[in-house]
Parts: sequence; structure tokens; C-alpha cells
Amino acid sequence: MEISTAKFNQVKKEIQKNKRILILTHRAPDGDAIGSALALNYFFQKQKKQAFIFIPQPPKFLRFLPGFEKLQQKPPENPNFDLIFALDYADKERLEIPQNIKLLHQKVITFDHHLSGDRIGKIKLIGPKASSTAEMIYLFFKFQKVEINKNLATLLLTGILTDTVGFCRSSQNYQKVEKIIGELILAGGELFKIMSAYQHLELSRAKILAKFLERAEKDGNLNLIYSYLLMSDFKGEKGLNLSEPPIFPDFLASIGDAEIYLTLIEQKHKIKVSLRSYNGVDVSRIAQKFRGGGHKYAAGCKIEGNLFEVLERIKKELKKEKR
Repeated sequence: MEISTAKFNQVKKEIQKNKRILILTHRAPDGDAIGSALALNYFFQKQKKQAFIFIPQPPKFLRFLPGFEKLQQKPPENPNFDLIFALDYADKERLEIPQNIKLLHQKVITFDHHLSGDRIGKIKLIGPKASSTAEMIYLFFKFQKVEINKNLATLLLTGILTDTVGFCRSSQNYQKVEKIIGELILAGGELFKIMSAYQHLELSRAKILAKFLERAEKDGNLNLIYSYLLMSDFKGEKGLNLSEPPIFPDFLASIGDAEIYLTLIEQKHKIKVSLRSYNGVDVSRIAQKFRGGGHKYAAGCKIEGNLFEVLERIKKELKKEKR
């Protein structure tokens, strides 16, 4: 883990000497991205800083989070910032940047826990052994001796929960993660509210989930369970966002005893691919071959082509990985 007190101290000094701070994260932000961004924003407010969080499409299932209203969907009117925090984005190509902002290397600080990718910034804190970017923010707060109150605990707990699929999957030592989770719950983190939002399923989504599960198949040679959804499955469903929260790939991954789980969702001109795994299989390596990314046990990408052609391409890459 490329995290040290020296780097934390560098970040501390940059925050101290700057006033206006922009917070960015990846496209289609998840609970880790939102929880981490809001936690940093809360900290900056206490430090009397002027912070702006740019999130064009905030996930509605997280609207219960303290400070959610601070998320800005439109670019800032004043594009001049002293410092830019880039969070949880894995690769600079995934970073959601306002059109009127020019990223200057010397102004950027990166916090990210993804194993690989092209990151930017004069200070880069990369923690591939961390469960989430929220965990890294938590460690930074501990270094800063920040009091973790109920709001901060809820935000950080949300980041850790969503990136470990309800504490079921992690790239690092479970005992360490459990210790942090325990401290956040004792600090007032609203675990039950987070779990309720994460597991909630509208009736319309449940009906689509039924179609998805009915199509599930197992490839015994690859120890793979996969399923798919077609664009026609969503007719009449306005504004349905299947990534809020990521119920479909996570639900599929709870079925049977396969090593790898594959979800394919047909979109205009592309297929959205979500991969989950157990027993040490690194699905991020597969996603990276298609310009995607993610974690060892949960990754994704988008691939042009016919759904069943994409399925065969993914299977082909899985065969190579398992040799």
C-alpha cells in the first residue's frame, strides 16, 4: 500500500495553504465515490475551506446521506480552484471533469484503492490493499486526529459497505476491515439505514430481476454463472437505473458456488459487462483488456458488439486467465 505518514503530511500541508478545493470522482459514481467525496467535503467545511463536489448524476439511493444536497450537478461558475481532489477513479479516462476545468498536474491529489490504472496528480495515494477509498480517507482522518462523529461515520461506512458488497468481499485483511467497521458503528454510523438503502428493490426492478435470473446459465468448464438483460426488457420503464444500487451483478454472485459471475446488459451500441469472483480469481484483469477496470473481485467494462458475441469474447479471455 503506497500510503505513508509522509504522504499524509504532504496532503495536510496542501490543505492548510489552499482555500478553494474541487472534489472529483469517476463517472457513474458508487457508494464509495459518494461517501468519500462527502466525507472530505465535511472535513473541508470544518477547516473553513470552500469546497465544490462535482457529481453530474448522483445515485438517488444514497440521498439519505448527510450532505447529499451539497453534490453539484452543474459545473462551477468560477473554474479557478487552488486544489483538486480526485477520488476512486482507477484511471484518468474515467474521471468526471467539468467542461470548464483544466486539470493541472500540480494541483491534483489522488486518493484511490484500485490495483492499476493511469492516475494523475503531484500527490498520489494509491492503496490497492484497502477495501475502499473510504477506508483510505478514514486512515487520513485518523492521521489528522479528526473526530469521527455520526455523520462522518455514516459516510465512510457507506463507502466501505458498497465496495465490499455488504462486507462480503474485500481485497485485504478482513480483520482490519472489521475493526474499522466496528469503530465506525460505535461512532454512530447508521449501518441499518445504509443496508436498507443498498438492498432496497422497487417492484419494477424486481420484475426485471426475475427475467434476469430466469436466464441464468452455468458454464461448468469455466466455473462461470452468467445472465443477461436486453434493451427490450426495459420497455415502459422510464428512468430505470440498474446501477442504483448494483443489485443485479451482486445478486447473481450470491447464487450457487461458481468462481466467476458475469452480468451482461444490452445498451445502445454497447454491452455493459459486470464481473464478480471468488477464490482469488482477479476479474479486474479481464475488464482491463476491454478498457474497463475495478477491483480484484468486482470489475466492469463496456464493449461494442452483439450481446452474445461479447459473451463469447469474455469467455475466451476467461479461458486464457484460467490456464
